[in-house]
Amino acid sequence: VVPEIPGLYFVGMPFQYALTSGLVGGVGRDAEYVVGQLLRTRAHREADSRA
Repeated sequence: VVPEIPGLYFVGMPFQYALTSGLVGGVGRDAEYVVGQLLRTRAHREADSRA
């Protein structure tokens, strides 16, 4: 997640979210985190558009 650039996300980078982030076995955890961020961002945008 790149806070300075909304909509830019990465997975699989060393120590991104956990010690195993740079490994194939650890990228799933990073992907779950990124999806969570996407869903939160979407929910905020939808709430703002209703206001």
